[in-house]
Amino acid sequence: MNAPVGFDHHTHAATAPLETIDVSDPLLYRDDVWQPYFARLRRDDPVHRVADSPYGPYWSITKYKDIIRLEVNHKAFSSSWTLAGSG
Repeated sequence: MNAPVGFDHHTHAATAPLETIDVSDPLLYRDDVWQPYFARLRRDDPVHRVADSPYGPYWSITKYKDIIRLEVNHKAFSSSWTLAGSG
């Protein structure tokens, strides 16, 4: 995200269409402005799919209990090719 100087990330995170939020953007972390985007996703779309990113499509899971549920159920939630995942 090449945001102009003075860009208000809090407003952008709160008002941008959910499908445009891509938390894989390394500039969010370099500039330390990632927090409002994750807050929005936790509130409005805790299991968020990004269809197009520089890294390909991905799911972003943003709530702790959901992350734990996925981590302990690796047979149902896997990226293994044998389970039709991405590798």
